[in-house]
Amino acid sequence: MKRKITGMMYAYFHLCKRKLWYSSYNIDMEQDNENVLIGRFIDEGSYSRKDKHLLVDGVINIDYIDKGIIHEIKKTKKMDQMAIAQAKYYIYYLKKMNIDVTEAVIDYPLLKEKQKVLWSDADALEIERNLLEIEVILGREFPPNDYQKKSVCRKCAFFDICYIGGDL
Repeated sequence: MKRKITGMMYAYFHLCKRKLWYSSYNIDMEQDNENVLIGRFIDEGSYSRKDKHLLVDGVINIDYIDKGIIHEIKKTKKMDQMAIAQAKYYIYYLKKMNIDVTEAVIDYPLLKEKQKVLWSDADALEIERNLLEIEVILGREFPPNDYQKKSVCRKCAFFDICYIGGDL
């Protein structure tokens, strides 16, 4: 069965495949996570004049669009590759709907910085390969165990599940 891959799922794929699996099976550890709450606060308090949280097709949730450019609001640059991948997935998704978007911006309001994300045709091929891999991960009975310890693990809402009895 082919699932709708949300923007968050695609982002989690680039961050941690275990987190992707857990969240796709509605194992939600983030509702009280301090870092998630801070991120929501920053999102809610930033760019308040913009029409935000545009839910497209019930699948992707774009922070806002300004002059045809997708904008994603992020707290820090620590996971910027994930943010870039997510923005490119939004471009890809909109292109599949015949909406011509070729650019996104990652906004870091606390840093007062922006990062431009440009689209290339090669991005579509990479995204399609990633979507196939995501389908495989989501089809597993158990979360992937081929994970790697990363610097972000200690602050992750899923830390306790991943590392019960671990050596972190």
